[in-house]
Amino acid sequence: MSQLNSSQPPDLQDALDTLDEDSARRIVHLPAELQTMLTAAGLDPQTVLMRHHNGTIAPTPDLPESQDDAAIASLRPLELGQLGTEFKLGETLGEGGMGLVRLAEQVALERDVAIKSVKPGGGTARAALALLREAWVLGRLEHPNVVPIHTLGQDSSGAPTFVMKRVEGQAWSALIADPSLLPQAAQTDPVRWHLGVLSQVCNAIAFSHSKGVLHRDLKPANVMIGPFGEVYVLDWGLAVSLDNDQERIPLAKDVKDIAGTLQYMAPEMAAAKGEQLDPRTDVYLLGALLHEVLTGAPRHDGVTPMEVLAAAWHSRQYAYGPSVPDELAAIANRATAFNREDRYSDAAEMQRAIGEFLEHESSRKVGLAAAERLVELRCALAETAPDEADVATRFAAARFGFQVALESWPDNEAATRGLDEALRLMIAFELHRGNAGAVRSLLNALTTPHTELDGQLRALEEAQAITAAQAEKLAHMQQQLDVRIGGRTRSFLAMVLGIVFGGLPAVFAYLEWQGRFVLEHGDNLRTSGAFVLTCFAGAVWARETLTKTLFNRRVTLSLFAVAIANFLVAWASYQLALAPHVMPAMSMLVCALYAAMFAVHLDHRMIASMVTYLVAFVGAIFIPEAALTWIAIGHSVACGSIAWLWRPETFVGPYSGDARKL
Repeated sequence: MSQLNSSQPPDLQDALDTLDEDSARRIVHLPAELQTMLTAAGLDPQTVLMRHHNGTIAPTPDLPESQDDAAIASLRPLELGQLGTEFKLGETLGEGGMGLVRLAEQVALERDVAIKSVKPGGGTARAALALLREAWVLGRLEHPNVVPIHTLGQDSSGAPTFVMKRVEGQAWSALIADPSLLPQAAQTDPVRWHLGVLSQVCNAIAFSHSKGVLHRDLKPANVMIGPFGEVYVLDWGLAVSLDNDQERIPLAKDVKDIAGTLQYMAPEMAAAKGEQLDPRTDVYLLGALLHEVLTGAPRHDGVTPMEVLAAAWHSRQYAYGPSVPDELAAIANRATAFNREDRYSDAAEMQRAIGEFLEHESSRKVGLAAAERLVELRCALAETAPDEADVATRFAAARFGFQVALESWPDNEAATRGLDEALRLMIAFELHRGNAGAVRSLLNALTTPHTELDGQLRALEEAQAITAAQAEKLAHMQQQLDVRIGGRTRSFLAMVLGIVFGGLPAVFAYLEWQGRFVLEHGDNLRTSGAFVLTCFAGAVWARETLTKTLFNRRVTLSLFAVAIANFLVAWASYQLALAPHVMPAMSMLVCALYAAMFAVHLDHRMIASMVTYLVAFVGAIFIPEAALTWIAIGHSVACGSIAWLWRPETFVGPYSGDARKL
């Protein structure tokens, strides 16, 4: 790349501000002013931009001042040659427009070193000054990631020459371009390895900033990786100083030329505004290094230098693909922000951001595994009839994974989004199932409120509240009509009534047969009254049981109705002066009718009692003199059968099952 040497600093901001949006994306016809300016600077508008180490635009140093001449003159001569010299020269390691780097052996220490000197034929005062200033920069930066300088002197022509550590390895740019060249340990996770390299570069730049030095030409080609993982930041020839009190290194505020590599330049570098250069300028270059690690391409690209220059000036945010973690993409975009205020304040802050990203790696890996479980959950829910157990298992696995990821890194946005999606999918599933309790629990776990889901839950709860009220009402009906409640008490009372009102008529019938008893109306009234009193006494004795349910109350009232009906029949017989034996027959008819009612509405087996009472009724009609015997038979058989049939474990009436059958 040609050197930039312009006596008049170009006003790039004014020229580039004239570009429209289409031209910003791909510049085909630049304003004539900008074309003239770049051509004068030595940049051919039709030349394809070179993409290797010699793509740096280097300004020509000012003519040396007297103090610089004095500094060169004060340097001791270095013995450079083959035999009997301090440094035995070897092969050429590299050369640029004005400089030359050669391998040498330091004879006294028997070690290889690198010697940089002015290129033969390029030994101008400006070239000598540039090399001298680079030596002064390296002398100030004694750091593990900066190639150390051993000594500074003069060659045989009097030009400055310095001796530095011989660095072996490969340029970082080669390792980025060809991952197969990476160390074996880095093959499984190359991005992590590259971030480790970048972290060391940040470390070197943070140190240089502490010494008031800006690099200005950071790019992968200027970073050397040693065979044992050593990282060296090279080529400090464009370094400028932020320290206004020093005199040997050019000051950043005095920069008036475009300098650096177009594909990595910060906007203020592309505008040649020296007053805006500060540590955040190098932060931009560090972000450009990260960009190339993530994409394999420089931050600014284009077919011609002008296109690349315009891209550097505009420096738009980059949309990284899904393969780049959001956190890392955010670091790259923040470091390369157009406005310096939006970048990291210094290299150390960016280094901390990279370190935090590496610390979050375990969280990201767990989150990625949970994301796979989330995909499985979606597939399970997409089934026509999802298996509830399978859905629950996959949801639990996804939710647990995202929660573990967030425990180690609460700001893991991907895990947060994944957890919310898993919760929303499960909420929709539980809403479909009508499980309001589960929906409420899952909604409470959401990190952000969701009005629509809240509304669906309220609708479900309202519907279920109505259903619950109906179920409660139904359960109450079942409890009120459950014949099992009080069954033993009812069976016992039926047996007592059978013994009393079946046994006593049998005794009176026997006495009547012996001629010692004559049935009268008073006997019927007394017997009927006793029936009423006995029923009342039984109801009082078992009042808690017999009044507990609607069924028991109905049975009790029905029994009272039978007793009172019998008493009224006895009273009517007396008032009508009917024969005393008529009342027992009518009593059997009343009991038969009630037994028929129970058989129809309660238990079809009560038909036996009805038949018994009808037989007793017919018998009392046709054999009136044996009316008491028929009463004894009717009450004994009927009450006995009721006591037997109404045992709790054998009751089979319509009220013995689900009340919804009523």
